[in-house]
Amino acid sequence: MKSLIFFVLLFCTLTLNAQSGLDPDDYRLRKNELYASYSPPFVSGTEIGLSLTYAILEGLIDASFGSVDDEKYHSFGTAHIGYNRHFGKRFSMGLEMQYNRWVVDGLTSGGEREYSYRVHVLQPQLRADFRYISKPKFQMYSGAAVGLMFGKSRSLDYDASGNVVEERISPWELNGDGVPFHFNLIGLRFGKKTAFFTEIGIGFNSLLRGGVSTRF
Repeated sequence: MKSLIFFVLLFCTLTLNAQSGLDPDDYRLRKNELYASYSPPFVSGTEIGLSLTYAILEGLIDASFGSVDDEKYHSFGTAHIGYNRHFGKRFSMGLEMQYNRWVVDGLTSGGEREYSYRVHVLQPQLRADFRYISKPKFQMYSGAAVGLMFGKSRSLDYDASGNVVEERISPWELNGDGVPFHFNLIGLRFGKKTAFFTEIGIGFNSLLRGGVSTRF
């Protein structure tokens, strides 16, 4: 218990010292940060995993029973919004939400759509970041995130005229296959109070993304 109290006091002391070394007008003293970012289609770990899983399953089904002549994959890309709480100039913790929409269209040899499979994915995550470099106009950082994954799907079957003949809808459900995690290998932030940032990582979040953040 004494050791725990010691480390808590040490952490508070280091945080106060880090803040005291900053100019009172420095934006890095502002504890709150909001951000929004986007990554292009098929640059998400979740999206890649879904694509591979679906491709493997469809390959087995096609080999056994035969299926459509072609499949087209479409993606909205991945959008993120989040909030960070800063503790001093180097460490922050926050909550992030990411959304992705993924579509597979099955086409006949004549190009007519035979079926459509649509998946929506929401991933709320807790994240933490540490800044190796924290300058007024530039920051470099790394971190990690862990959270949950919710998904819903919609399947449509079409007749030769393009009319929907069958529709199956699955409501939002928690994915029980595992806990989504992500390692942010490197993040770069350019600017002061409001700035552009880009991140490269590996896991269930976007492998590459860019966005805008503001401190207040």
